[in-house]
Amino acid sequence: MKLSDVLKWDKVKFTKVWNKKYYSIVSVLDQLEVSKRLRKYWYDAKKKIEQKDKKILKNIKDLKVEASDWKQRVLDCASKEDLELILKSIPSKKVKILFETKKATAKKTATKKNSSKKDDKKDTKKVSVKKAVKKVKETKKEVKKDIKKTAKKEVKKEVKKEAKKAVKKASPKKVSKKKDEIKKEAKKAIKKEVKKVTKHVDEEKILKKAKGDKKKVKKLVKKAVKKEIKKDVKKKKCWIICNIIKIFA
Repeated sequence: MKLSDVLKWDKVKFTKVWNKKYYSIVSVLDQLEVSKRLRKYWYDAKKKIEQKDKKILKNIKDLKVEASDWKQRVLDCASKEDLELILKSIPSKKVKILFETKKATAKKTATKKNSSKKDDKKDTKKVSVKKAVKKVKETKKEVKKDIKKTAKKEVKKEVKKEAKKAVKKASPKKVSKKKDEIKKEAKKAIKKEVKKVTKHVDEEKILKKAKGDKKKVKKLVKKAVKKEIKKDVKKKKCWIICNIIKIFA
C-alpha cells in the first residue's frame, strides 16, 4: 500500500486552493487506523514533530474541510508532498508501513536490475563460449580441407610415379589403347588413398601444436600427410602397380 492509494479513498477529506489539493491530516490518520482518539493523537504528534524540526509543520494550513459530521470545519491540511514529510516523522508502525513498502519496492527493483545484469553477463558468456566453439569447429573444418588438398597432391605424385613405372614395362601400343583405363584406375587409387590418409591425420593435434598460427598449421599438415603416405601408400606401391598392370594383361 502506498500513500497515493490512501489519498484516493473516499473517506480522506480534502479541499482545493488554486487547483492544488490539500488533505486533512486527521482524516488520513483515521484511514490508517492509528488511534481511536485522533484529535488528541495528532495534537501529541504535532508537539513531538515541533521538538524535532519545526520546518516540517511550516506548510500546514488551516482550511475549511467537510468533516465526518458533514459540516465544514477548519482543520489542519497539507499538500501531498508536505503530508509525506509529516507522516514520516510520526512514530507509528502503521504509518511507517507506507514508506517501508516504498523502500522494499525500490530494493526489489534494484535486485531485479542486478539479477538481470547478471543474467545478461551469463548470456554474454554463453554467447562468447558458443562463438569460441564455433571458431574451433570452423578451424577444424579448415584444417580438414587443408589435409584433403595436401593428401591429394602427395598421393597423386606417388600414383603418377607408379603409373609411369608400370607404363614403362608395357608396350607403347597397349599404352596408347588403354590410356583412358589407366586414368580411371589411377583416379580410383587416388580416391582410396586420400580417404585413408585424411582419416589417420588428426586435425586436433595439429591445432594444439600450431597454437593458432596458420603458417604452422600448413607445415604440420604437410608433415603429417607425408608420414601417412610413407606408412600406407609407399608400402602399397605393389598394389597400385598391380592394378595398373592388370590393364595390360
